[in-house]
Amino acid sequence: MESKQFNRNSNIELLRMICMFVIILHHSVLYGGALEQPASINLIIANLFYIGGKFGANCFMAISAYFLIDSKFKVQKVISVWKHTFFYGLTFFLLNTILHFKAVGVGDILEVVFPISYKAYWYVTAYVAIILLSPFINNLINRLIEKQYKYLIFVLLILVTLPVTFLPKAKPYYDESHVLLFVLIYFIIGFYKKGYIKNSKGLSIGFIIIGFSWLIFSSLAIILLGAFLENSTIIHYSTFWMNGESLPMIMAAIGVTIFVLEHPSRSNKYINSCAKGSFDIYLFHMNHFVYEWLWSVAFPIKMLLSKKLFPIYDILIGVLVFSLALFIGILRCNIFKIIESNVRVQFIDNLEIKINNIFNNKGDGYNE
Repeated sequence: MESKQFNRNSNIELLRMICMFVIILHHSVLYGGALEQPASINLIIANLFYIGGKFGANCFMAISAYFLIDSKFKVQKVISVWKHTFFYGLTFFLLNTILHFKAVGVGDILEVVFPISYKAYWYVTAYVAIILLSPFINNLINRLIEKQYKYLIFVLLILVTLPVTFLPKAKPYYDESHVLLFVLIYFIIGFYKKGYIKNSKGLSIGFIIIGFSWLIFSSLAIILLGAFLENSTIIHYSTFWMNGESLPMIMAAIGVTIFVLEHPSRSNKYINSCAKGSFDIYLFHMNHFVYEWLWSVAFPIKMLLSKKLFPIYDILIGVLVFSLALFIGILRCNIFKIIESNVRVQFIDNLEIKINNIFNNKGDGYNE
């Protein structure tokens, strides 16, 4: 998740941080109960904040795909993700054990040690799956001609997006891990990197306008219709298109990502330094020992729903959570740097070399 300093494009790093902030806003209204209120201006604002969740996750995957496409497989990437996740899982497990905030069991211990297998974080599990699949996806990307590539994306769109976009409760190929969705995003970014998209900047702007307009105005229309008919069931459908697999959500995320990638690369040491902790922000505020306490005890969002300044309060809370998590993330980076510069596990080093050789052996055809 952390790229080398010389590869860092501050435009992309800034996008990562913005995505993480809107993901926090999404979780604040989701777990804070802001979507359960009757039709009001605050509900409309809460729905706007809710868009950020899957939009941010899809952008993160698009950015990751952009770099994975041209990189060799390294098992260290998987180990690094596990170390990050294990660090936060163990830290908050121990704090919870000391403070007795939440009852723990064997399942919690297994989740700390095996966070990827037990889906402690859905995004982490899906991201690791994509890392493991990347050599095979890249091989396919390099072999497909443009016509075949278009057909593949078309098929994936039918499988992943069209049912959940146009048919209520129809999710024939939907899975909670979102791996198939991320495979689709990976191939779309690959299509862009191969130069098959003409006028990429214009297309990205079109995607942004269509995607966000669809998400915002459909939500607004459903809320107003529900209020007019005094039907709360209708209002609950105001977030219908805000799942990660929906066509407008994919269009918005792909559009923003390509738009940023189309701009000339620039480097800002402050942005790059802060962006190192972007993944930590997610691991911090979405740890299952933390997020319930965060949105029900530390920042009880429900108590703010009747306030006229609810949107401002929620944004300020988001800034506070973001800043705290970022500080802890940067601290974690420095701790890991000290440990890794002094400790090396020979067994892991040998295992990494053997696995990397398997995936990156040109004779096997993965990087021809």
